[in-house]
Amino acid sequence: MEDWLYNLRKLANKKVDNMMNDPKSDAVDWAAAVPSIPTTSTITVDAVGKVAVKKGLVAVEETGLGTAKNMTLKSDATISPLVRDVKFIDEIKILLIQQTHLRLVCNYLAVDEVSKIKNATLDKPGMIGLIIQSAMREFMTKKKYHFEGEFMLTQQGAMIPSQQHSWTLNGQVKSFTCDGFMYFDANTGKKSDNVVMHVATDLGNGSARILCYAENEHKSKELLDELEVYAKRHNCLRGGKFRDVNVSAGTFNEVKGVEKYTWDNYFYPKLVRDMFDLEVFGFLDNVEKYNKRGITKRGVLLHGRPGTGKTTLGRIICNYAKKHSVIWCTPDMIVENNASKMSIKLLYELADFIGPCVMLLEDLDLFTEDRDAQQGNMTLGALMNILDGVNSILNIVTVATTNRIELIEKALSNRPGRFDVIGEIDTMEKPQREKFFKDRLSDCEMGENAIDVLVDKTDDWTPAMCNAFVESLNLYFIRKGDDVPRFVDREIVDEIIEFRNKFTLKGSKKSKGSGVGFLAEVGHK
Repeated sequence: MEDWLYNLRKLANKKVDNMMNDPKSDAVDWAAAVPSIPTTSTITVDAVGKVAVKKGLVAVEETGLGTAKNMTLKSDATISPLVRDVKFIDEIKILLIQQTHLRLVCNYLAVDEVSKIKNATLDKPGMIGLIIQSAMREFMTKKKYHFEGEFMLTQQGAMIPSQQHSWTLNGQVKSFTCDGFMYFDANTGKKSDNVVMHVATDLGNGSARILCYAENEHKSKELLDELEVYAKRHNCLRGGKFRDVNVSAGTFNEVKGVEKYTWDNYFYPKLVRDMFDLEVFGFLDNVEKYNKRGITKRGVLLHGRPGTGKTTLGRIICNYAKKHSVIWCTPDMIVENNASKMSIKLLYELADFIGPCVMLLEDLDLFTEDRDAQQGNMTLGALMNILDGVNSILNIVTVATTNRIELIEKALSNRPGRFDVIGEIDTMEKPQREKFFKDRLSDCEMGENAIDVLVDKTDDWTPAMCNAFVESLNLYFIRKGDDVPRFVDREIVDEIIEFRNKFTLKGSKKSKGSGVGFLAEVGHK
């Protein structure tokens, strides 16, 4: 039956083309042209594009049969029982739909007119749309749908394989459909209950779309709403640690090698650890309890001299927030993500989608400077709105760092609600330096009072400066050769410190003072 229907449609189009050139063309008998037609009916086509089957088979009206976008299909009241049994009319109607993808959708849903299928649309920024697309198959399985296949269509209507997008997470490749039609059977025995999902992605323009075709408009919208909620709770990026994120392009790198960054390996005071346990990890681990109290976000601003360990704290966060997501945002990422008020918003939308999440804003002063120094900074305004709770961003902890607190706008650093804790990361005090050197030089034999001399001579040194001393000591022994024992006495300590002082930019000692906010000074012990 399908062969003669195909020939019927092909010849109908050809006949109309002929009649448009010759309006006087009379009706013709197509029985001989399509010998496999299962009736003796005479099919005629007139100059306005009406295809008619005498003896009551079917009447199809279409203006300009070869090019029309809209058609009216009518069934004749005198249809024979044989034709009705094989649903000839419904198949004719579907086959006469001009657009291939709509014809296939109608056929899969057992809908004989394009106007009868309904679709809802979900448009998202690139990476967020990809997250939803990646959850599609799993979600539809949970909804008791059976996946029956997928493909794309060329402009000429040819079927080609659907396009896949891939992410590598913890060494595992996650692939999913980002362009194509996905067909889902409802397992009810009724084709009208089926669903077709059309996913389309344009990362060049930073967009991703999902269309849900169904016979019922409410069902179509409801499925997409539920899919978005499901994708937020069950997506492949939840719990990941990401940097170099480009939301529009859907790209990122993972933060790796954080296992060694522990409180036992880096020497911060108990006050710092307690603050992070309460404001960061405590919130992330108990968001539901916090939410019941009306607390939906937290903010921590850390400032101090370069090299005091603010970046190290970011790696400690990545190590200890094992179940939760971290987005490590640097100023260059703002440029990558459109360099405007949308950039911060996009990153926070992503954080909302994979939360609970830590948004780590490194070197805050480089993209939120004081308005007097940088007029019209839209990124600053967007960040302030988000931290004020203007946008509905839930269960996010913002941890920001800066070397130049004086350049951060006062309204941003002092106003409660934008940052709940503002603290200074200071240089290591004597007890912390002693622990640091004993740990980092554990493979060396230390001479009498060598550690005490080293600790005394490194007063006001940052952790980065102390670590540089250890590296210079290692270079010293490498240069001496493997046969020289790693013995460190006061003379070697003085020699390396004197050498480093000759090639180190010297600055005035930082005055000790009270910190900003209720956390006075957060430093290394």
